Amino acid sequence: AGNYKTISVQYKASVNAVEQDFFVMLNACEKDDIIKLNANGTAEYTDAGIQCNPNTSYTSTWSVNGSNITMDGETGAIKLYDCKKLVVASSGVIVAGDQLTVTYQK
Repeated sequence: AGNYKTISVQYKASVNAVEQDFFVMLNACEKDDIIKLNANGTAEYTDAGIQCNPNTSYTSTWSVNGSNITMDGETGAIKLYDCKKLVVASSGVIVAGDQLTVTYQK
């Protein structure tokens, strides 16, 4: 549980592909958003800082099962969690065999 901000989004189209920085493709209003993971399994996505138009704040759910985390209906493997940083890798996001790795800072 806690407040998190996305600090990195990396994408590989295949295992042997060069990793691409997808964070630079996000709109400025998306880069400063806050995700609050509550202990009761609810999640609050807040359009913080620079406001998107329309506002992108909403609520959802999250859960952990073993080494997997499901946030907003999407499941990924927890690659790192050190109480300050959470790194989640998901595959098959855009095409079969790809990998999207998102790093969140607490």
